[in-house]
Amino acid sequence: HGFQIVGLKYTSASNSAFITSLYVVFTPFIAYFILGDEVKERDALSLGVAIIGLYLISGASLSFNYGDLLTTLCAVSFAFQIVLVQKFGEKDYISLAFWQIFWNFVFSTVYALTFEGVALPVEISPWLGILYTGVFATVIAFTLQVKYQKETKAHKAALIYSAEPIFGHISAFLTIGEVLTLRGYLGALLILSAIWNEIRNENR
Repeated sequence: HGFQIVGLKYTSASNSAFITSLYVVFTPFIAYFILGDEVKERDALSLGVAIIGLYLISGASLSFNYGDLLTTLCAVSFAFQIVLVQKFGEKDYISLAFWQIFWNFVFSTVYALTFEGVALPVEISPWLGILYTGVFATVIAFTLQVKYQKETKAHKAALIYSAEPIFGHISAFLTIGEVLTLRGYLGALLILSAIWNEIRNENR
């Protein structure tokens, strides 16, 4: 998260969103060396379609700068996290989820105190956002990931996680009325098609 946050200071939000999602590409390679997982041709096709979809839905450009480099390191870190959860999640998922959240909190706090300082919000809305992201997007999300990801392959899990921007846009539509462009809808369709292709192949 640190690479992503700092990277946002030097690149656009759309580039950050797309480059972060490149963990979909990095995960299969890391899983091959750490877990011995092999990616079949149909899996590679699904991953490729998902990447195109992520590019379209994010609205990213093809430029590359220092912020993009930092965000790429974030994507690599996410890929390692997915693979390591796959490797160690079967042993004690509660402990693994706890220590992920704990060290995330520690490093985020150190970064905030070092570079940003402490500024407590006076309005209630920021606290509601903090509460929501802390409980649902962190504690519950990490715990469910660690508990159930072991039921599939690491690269398939990464592909499923690539649906995140779709849910993000649904939330944006429901809360602030933000509407996707035609390019965004096409990207969402490609992502869902890639996930459906994997599910269909899994059930064969």
